[in-house]
Amino acid sequence: MSENPAVYLTNKMWKYAQGNRRNVVLYFSLFTIGNLIWALQPLVIAKILNIIQEQGLGARSFPSLFSFLAVLVLVDLGFWVFHGPARIIENRNAFLVRANYKNHLLQGVMAFPLAWHTDHHSGDTIDKIEKGTGALYDFSGETFTLIEAVVRLMSSYVALVYFNLHSSYLVLFMVFATIFFITRFDRRLVRQYEALYGKENKISERIFDVIGNITTVIILRIEQLVASSIYKKIMEPFGLYMRNRKVNEVKWFLTSLSGTFMVAAVIGSYLLSTFFKGEVVLVGTVYALYGYLERIRDLFFNFAWR
Repeated sequence: MSENPAVYLTNKMWKYAQGNRRNVVLYFSLFTIGNLIWALQPLVIAKILNIIQEQGLGARSFPSLFSFLAVLVLVDLGFWVFHGPARIIENRNAFLVRANYKNHLLQGVMAFPLAWHTDHHSGDTIDKIEKGTGALYDFSGETFTLIEAVVRLMSSYVALVYFNLHSSYLVLFMVFATIFFITRFDRRLVRQYEALYGKENKISERIFDVIGNITTVIILRIEQLVASSIYKKIMEPFGLYMRNRKVNEVKWFLTSLSGTFMVAAVIGSYLLSTFFKGEVVLVGTVYALYGYLERIRDLFFNFAWR
């Protein structure tokens, strides 16, 4: 579990948020409340559609319709009342985390003996510091997506259990199956990313050397020779890069297909179940099912992206 990038980066974020952790807990709580409110949106729209289907448009249905339309606006307002301030607190924390982490890395580098600096290229060290602090900053500024994923998955699943208990089993199976194959793909991709980043570090070393000795390069008139050498270095990981892209696209294709299959299977299951029971298919209920299924499907893509 500790090898999971999200878990690892969350631990790092918490570690370097020292002195600001109360605000981390605060904005986590605000994001959770905001997403619980947002979970009501498909239900409200479903209710509006069901009222129109059952009662039509007229004096009897208008009061209920406009009441639920007002609730729809309030749901969005309620979401932003919590989400907006939480985003500001989150971004403030991301800045502080980056500052603390970069300071930690710089102090660590300066504490190494001279022999270490002789053995390690400055360009490589600079590149690693910038990539490390940049990755932690980006993650710390977008932790709301993790909270959103957890809350929306749980709230959507509860709604699906309410509307169609049997289809919820299929959803549960598809969630675990999709997570399984995405994780398998990611293991291969991570190995390729590590190799690519290693080659990029070497390229950064080479560029740093050239820029650091640019006067000598110009005096010796070897600009074209050096540029050609750097270009060859830049093109070295091209084959690995293309293999990585192909594997990544297959992962996205299977993620999209599994999500679409889940949506179609669950809605089809609901329609058949309602038909055999001799009940009326309510358009609003179908919309609610689709809305919550799409939220879970979107989480597949979020998980694959992470």
